[in-house]
Amino acid sequence: MTSQLLRVDKASKAYGATIALDSVDLDVEPGSIVGLIGENGCGKSTFLKAVAGLVRLDSGEVRVCGELVGPRSKSMVSYLPDRSALPARFTVESCMRVFGQVFADFDEAKARAILKNFGIEPTRRLHELSKGQQEKAHIALAMARDARLFLLDEPISGVDPLSREQTLREVIAALGDDCSLLITSHMVQDLELIVDRALLMRRGQIVDDVCPDELREQTGDGLVERLRKVYGYERTRR
Repeated sequence: MTSQLLRVDKASKAYGATIALDSVDLDVEPGSIVGLIGENGCGKSTFLKAVAGLVRLDSGEVRVCGELVGPRSKSMVSYLPDRSALPARFTVESCMRVFGQVFADFDEAKARAILKNFGIEPTRRLHELSKGQQEKAHIALAMARDARLFLLDEPISGVDPLSREQTLREVIAALGDDCSLLITSHMVQDLELIVDRALLMRRGQIVDDVCPDELREQTGDGLVERLRKVYGYERTRR
């Protein structure tokens, strides 16, 4: 039995002439909190979709708990896309019913507890909520599944700066000890507060793999500074 919760081997995907993933390798152990950061179009969302089994790779493979991507692996993955597929007219209560019908592992009591912590009433309709509140509601739905691997794609893009840390702390609190989280965000400084590993992506490749605490201790840099160096922004400004 594999000790890796997630194993990605030479994953490649192209859309026409555009390379989205270029021979990506990655191992993630249980209990890991991993951030994927990089500019728009670098492959972050495609990578999460490939792990979730929503994108068919051109080559390479993905395994979750030793299972190749397929029906069994999908049952172990909770994926939150960057855009909701739930109708805006639905109440949060209705969304919970949908999740309960679609996902056998959905824990409504857990979802309600997370919503309460966020201060969101289940009777509210999605279109009545602010963008940040909608994102929090979707986070509650995704994190209420009894999954092993959670994939969150830009979950806090609309959350106000004062609430981001609390929102991310709720995500971490909802994780089981043997579960792992992969999260993408342009809010790099906020991610830095929670991740124990950061993957910097560029042109479909993982070009750097760092521990934020070790990075700061060894170089004095945070993730923003590291990202600038990897992307060559310092050279561009000179």
